[in-house]
Amino acid sequence: MLEIAETLGKIKTLENLVRDGMEDDVIVKTVDKTIDKLLFYRREKYERDIKELQEKMNLFEKRYKMDSEDFYKRFNEGNLGDDMDYIEWFALYDMKKRIEERMKGLLRG
Repeated sequence: MLEIAETLGKIKTLENLVRDGMEDDVIVKTVDKTIDKLLFYRREKYERDIKELQEKMNLFEKRYKMDSEDFYKRFNEGNLGDDMDYIEWFALYDMKKRIEERMKGLLRG
């Protein structure tokens, strides 16, 4: 697996290449397309992950007749106890929220 420092170094090199090669439309377009593809693939992965997490949460929502947002609030307030189902549901909801935040970051960029 690539080291993060190595990857960041390559990104910096690409930044310099684009900056220095602004008159070279081929370089700029190629880098732009590559970045778009990477962002597209990441968005698709996040969407799949969110869908999978939501499907798992739907089982808890049916079992306990409560939507996940209400559950999350009540669990955080300490109103539900610490049953293993609740802990798993909490983790699923938390993961989904974190992925949604990352997705927002991609959509802003």
